Amino acid sequence: MNYTSQDITNALHKKYINNCKYKVSSIYVFRNDWESDFFLQKANDYCYEFEVKVSKADYKKDFTKYTKHEILSTGKFTKHDGSICDWSKRPNKFYFVVPMGMLEAKDIPTYAGLMVITDKGVLKTIKDAPFLHKNKLKLEEALCQKFYSYWISEKNNRLEANRIVSNLLKDIDDLKKITETDDQERQSKNNEPSEPKDKAVSNTK
Repeated sequence: MNYTSQDITNALHKKYINNCKYKVSSIYVFRNDWESDFFLQKANDYCYEFEVKVSKADYKKDFTKYTKHEILSTGKFTKHDGSICDWSKRPNKFYFVVPMGMLEAKDIPTYAGLMVITDKGVLKTIKDAPFLHKNKLKLEEALCQKFYSYWISEKNNRLEANRIVSNLLKDIDDLKKITETDDQERQSKNNEPSEPKDKAVSNTK
């Protein structure tokens, strides 16, 4: 079965429906240039990140995000000037999640785990992710701000969608009125009495 990224994300939501404090897809938690496909924080405050991939090319491309993978593997990253900067804000565990058969455990870096989605749509752990650290990140304030921003964005999107639909309905209503007016005019013309033939002939003399 050909799974999409959304299919896998939906499976993650289902798997962790009762097993976390927070879970959200497509969110920037650890850095402004680091988007997590799926993020969750468990009741014990440990944070897990899941990177969803549906092709080997997409998987390989992820490693061009050098800063992200340097932080995942070392907790540090190299600045443009060559200096090393500590970065403690990273998940406790990091997983790649892919369709079954796309990758094997040996393909995965030592700092990451591997989950696959089976033909039955069930997620299965192939390689358990190691703990990158055991610090418990306090993300409530940051997450609340992000959730609020997403809520505002969705609200605005709904308002814009409602405005568009309202305008379309108005245009349809106006078009119906024009069509009805045209029909009435045609009907009125069809109902007009025609001139008697003898009168029409006399007028031509």
